Amino acid sequence: KTSDWNITNVYGLYFDSCGLHTANPTYFVTAIQVTNKPPLLRSMSPTLSPKPALANMRKINNFWYPILSPTRGNSTWITASGNQWPNIPTGGSSYQYNVYIPFGSVVTYSASSNLQIDMIIIEGSLIIVPVDGNVTLTCSSLVVEKGGILDVSTHGSLYTVTIQIDGRLDHDTDPMETMVGLISLGGQVLFYGEPVANKMGELRQTILPNSDMIVVAGNSGWLPGDELVLPDTQKGLHTAHWNFPAVDGFRVPGQTEFVTIKSIETVGAETFITLAAPVKFPHDAGCHAAHITRSITIKTASWSPNRGHILHTAGGKFDIMNTRIEGMGRTNISVHDNTVLQDTGVRCGTGLALMSVSYQGTNQMGRYAVHAHHSLVASVWSGNAIVGSPRNGFVAHNSRVQISNNVIVGADGSAIFLESGTETGVVENNFVVGTGGGTRGGDDGRFSSSNGTDMGAGGFGIWCRGGLAPVINNFAEGTFGRSPYAFFVHSNFNAYFVVPNVTGTNPKLAGKTLHEIGYQQPVSLQTYGGFIDNYAKGSWIDALDLNYFTNFGEGLGHELVRFNFTAFAAGGMGLFTIHSSTFVLINGYMKAVVDGNTIVGVYCNNGALNIINNNTIFEGVAVVRGGNC
Repeated sequence: KTSDWNITNVYGLYFDSCGLHTANPTYFVTAIQVTNKPPLLRSMSPTLSPKPALANMRKINNFWYPILSPTRGNSTWITASGNQWPNIPTGGSSYQYNVYIPFGSVVTYSASSNLQIDMIIIEGSLIIVPVDGNVTLTCSSLVVEKGGILDVSTHGSLYTVTIQIDGRLDHDTDPMETMVGLISLGGQVLFYGEPVANKMGELRQTILPNSDMIVVAGNSGWLPGDELVLPDTQKGLHTAHWNFPAVDGFRVPGQTEFVTIKSIETVGAETFITLAAPVKFPHDAGCHAAHITRSITIKTASWSPNRGHILHTAGGKFDIMNTRIEGMGRTNISVHDNTVLQDTGVRCGTGLALMSVSYQGTNQMGRYAVHAHHSLVASVWSGNAIVGSPRNGFVAHNSRVQISNNVIVGADGSAIFLESGTETGVVENNFVVGTGGGTRGGDDGRFSSSNGTDMGAGGFGIWCRGGLAPVINNFAEGTFGRSPYAFFVHSNFNAYFVVPNVTGTNPKLAGKTLHEIGYQQPVSLQTYGGFIDNYAKGSWIDALDLNYFTNFGEGLGHELVRFNFTAFAAGGMGLFTIHSSTFVLINGYMKAVVDGNTIVGVYCNNGALNIINNNTIFEGVAVVRGGNC
């Protein structure tokens, strides 16, 4: 073997293959001729000319993703033809077959199959819809390439669709763990389930242990067989509440309960529900039951070696509506530990590279339950139910997403995470059920060590990097490692991030840096965003975490309007501020219910803070103002 293009002194030639995999060579030598005449140079030497076949990574939207092709990996590719779902041999091993939907094909899948497929690569269109029965599809990854369409719908149907992710990570071909889940690399992803009548229902009576009856306000519209979640309403927990042990091997720590409706009847202004099994714990009247059954479910299979995740980047629509997302997300609340790639220097062509791994990470960032990652189109996530995530639930990262009318249960880091501060879509009418997850810590420690990239792991409901997205009329109940609501607007991280110029973005914001928007003109939280009519009831360290509002809108005052917080814990705070300037509390309400508590209504830590109280009431707290207030 030689890298020398001049073979004058070479005494022998050995031909192996010209591909990366010797078992599947890209080229074969079919003839060889020995001559004393110099050959005509038909191409530049390998050290100079691009070699696309050698690449193992491709750049999409400024990030690297693995190249998928029949010559890579160990699975056999089966191509759909004639707009028909292909016949896949039975009796093979798991992860043996990939299904390829080529460009121009429109394939409909309406089957119910237990056959485990490895990857489904979509360059054409795949429509998943029930026809005469429930639909089940199991695969390790659904990959929607640029121009591809994945359309999943149960609109107008009595049947359901269930997509199970059953996959094993392959660090040889995918060291950054992009695969295993639903990944859209510029394609369209459309999930349209049947709308639900109500995502939540107020408990009219306290549910006592061993009771199988609950009463909710109004006509719920729910059905027998539907699943509900009852938040933890314990009283007097210490702020270290996330450490309480599991009871009887229950699904989550504490007293959150998952229950199933056996029968249901609406009488007047109330709905009476009989459960399939009695509850274990009490649940207070005035709290809410969350409805988490949907006609479409995408979930990690219980037997899958690794958890799945959902990621969309670049162009193509990304609308997820009335869908249950269960057991998805792989990034956890530990410190990010990312794989490091190194370019080998081999010229592969524009947007292609042959990468080697200099370090294999164990906790990749960005593998969340649902993640819009620098999406170049406005998206809608509405009416969904996320059940369980080891880090974040819904994540909008430098993307405009309307996040509304969803239920999020048990996201350990942040249920809704607006990652970069350039997000402008409304966050409205969501119901977050905290189950005590998270590190319990604030964000200052990781901000410095991670250069601002590893945030929101403490156990939050709704976490916002900036103040451009309206946060309106959301509900948070249960136990939170840190806070139901949080803002962290440190300008050292995101001052020069640019707000995406996509449909629906305020023209005053589109295409501008956050420095231009927030620091060179007088703006405040309510100028483009706002914190209005948000509600929390449960246990936490602080209900509203407000960080680094020092420069952003300095001197104007940030309005916190009609918040309603009821604290069940023995300690903690209502509002916690650090390095901030002026807040205006308008018609807010904060109540502590435990006698002898040590709760502080507003705690100010550092900064020349001014709190203006306009008709805000603090009831039952030990101290109304503490710290530097």
